[in-house]
Amino acid sequence: MTDRSSRELLWGQVPVGQALSLLSCMLRDLDLEDAPDAEVEARWASQLPGEAALRARAAIAKGRRLLPPQLLLVALKEALALSAPGPARDDMSNLDVVLQAVLSIADELGQVREDDEPKWGGLKATLAAELLANQYFNVTARPAPLMARTHVTWREGWSSAVGEKERVRAGGQPAELFAEATGCALDAFLGVATHLWVQAYIHKHLRFPPEFFDRLGIDPAAINLFLDATSVPLDDLQQQVAQQPPATEQPWEFNALRRRPIVRLPDGSVQVIRVGFVLERAFGQVPEFDVADHLRKIDGGTDQRVKGGREEAFRSCLNSQFEYSIGEVLRRIFPASGHFQRVYSEREMWHAWKTKKNTPKVCDWVVDCGDVWILLDANNRRLSQPVVGGQADVAQLDKELAAVLADNKARQMASTIRHLTQFLPQLTGRNLVPGTRFVPLIVTPDDGPVEPGGPSPGPGGVGRERDVADQPGDGVGGHLPA
Repeated sequence: MTDRSSRELLWGQVPVGQALSLLSCMLRDLDLEDAPDAEVEARWASQLPGEAALRARAAIAKGRRLLPPQLLLVALKEALALSAPGPARDDMSNLDVVLQAVLSIADELGQVREDDEPKWGGLKATLAAELLANQYFNVTARPAPLMARTHVTWREGWSSAVGEKERVRAGGQPAELFAEATGCALDAFLGVATHLWVQAYIHKHLRFPPEFFDRLGIDPAAINLFLDATSVPLDDLQQQVAQQPPATEQPWEFNALRRRPIVRLPDGSVQVIRVGFVLERAFGQVPEFDVADHLRKIDGGTDQRVKGGREEAFRSCLNSQFEYSIGEVLRRIFPASGHFQRVYSEREMWHAWKTKKNTPKVCDWVVDCGDVWILLDANNRRLSQPVVGGQADVAQLDKELAAVLADNKARQMASTIRHLTQFLPQLTGRNLVPGTRFVPLIVTPDDGPVEPGGPSPGPGGVGRERDVADQPGDGVGGHLPA
C-alpha cells in the first residue's frame, strides 16, 4: 500500500513529459492492440519491482483488471498536477514508479464507503453513478464504426428521410456546413486524425516533431485548424488540472483530456494522450457541435438555440439521418425474402394501425424473427455531464433514466407490443406465432461520449471552447444502456 502523501513523493521523481509518455503508451496498447487486455496489462505490470510483479501477474491471471484505461486517465491527471518539470526520455525509465503510483490510486479509489448514503438500483448511489460512467461512457469507440458513421453522416449527404424544408433551412449538405463552420475541408481535417491513428497503430508513435505535419501532404491551414481544435499547451493543461479538485475526488471527469487529447510540449513537439480521443474528436459527434455552434452564432443565439433557426434545422436533420442509417443497417441484417418482409418502420406501422381518431405511439422499427419480435427505437439524445462524469446524484440518475428509457420510450414500446399482439395481420398479413416474445432495444450512436458542446468555432475556424453542459438539449453524446 502506498498512501497519498507517499504517492506525491513518487510523482515528484518523474519528469512530467516522461509520465505522460508512459501513461499514453499504456493507453495506446490497451486501445489498439489485438491481444486480450489481460495480456497487455501483464506485460506492463511485469515492470513492477520484485514481488510486486509476481503478485500483479497472479491477480491478472485471476481475472482482475489492474490497469483499466479509466484508472490510467486518473493517474495522468494526477501526474500533470504533481510530477516534476522535464521532458520525456524515449525509454521505459521510471515505469516502476509510475505503476506504483497508478496502483496506489486504485487502492484509494477502491476504499469501501461506510456512510449511509441513498441507494439507486440496489446499489449505493455513488457506486451506481461510477459504474454507469465507467462501464458505458468512459470508453472509446473502435475506428471502423466511427469512420463508417462519419461517411454516412457527412459524406453521403442528407438522406431521403431528411425533410426538404429542414435541409433548406439548415443551409447545405453536411460537408458543406462543416467547411462553412470550420473554414476547412472535411477530408483534410479527418486526414490529420487518420495519420495520427496510423502512426500509433502501426509504428506505436505518439509524440511528433513539428516537421511531421509538414510532410503529410495536407493543406497547412487545415493542419493548423485541426491542432487548434484538438491540442493544448502543456502549461495550460497543467493550470486547468490545478484549478480542479484533486484527481481522486472527481476521478471520472475527463473533459479537458477529451476536448484536447493532444498536448503541445515546450520543445515544439506534440504528445497524443489517447489516440481514441483523437479519433472521437474528428470522427465522433464533436464536429456536429462545431457546426451547431457556428449556426447558433449566425442565428443570433448565445447560450440557447434560436427557435426556427439554422441550428435547430441542422440538429433535426442529424436526428433524421441517424434514424435512417439504423433502418438501412436493419434491412441489410434482416433482408426481405420474396414477399416475406421482416423489417417494418414507424411509418408502415402508422399506416397499418392509424385510425381517424388516433395515431398509435410506436417505436421506430420492429423486426420479425419468427417467434421473437425485436423492437428498436433510436435515441440521439445528449446526456448531462454529471451522469457521464460519475457525479450524478439519485435525482439526476432518475431524471436521465426517465428521459432515455422509463417514460416516453417505455410507453412507446408497450404500445407497440400491444398493437403487435392485437393487430399484427393488419401490418403483416400474418397471425402472431403462439408464445411470441418481444425484445425492446434502444439504439444509440456507437462513438463513445462526446463532451459538452465541444470546441466552439472562433473567427475563421475551430478554436474557443464553450461549456454547455447545463443547457437543455445539449450535453454529452453518450447514452444509458437499454
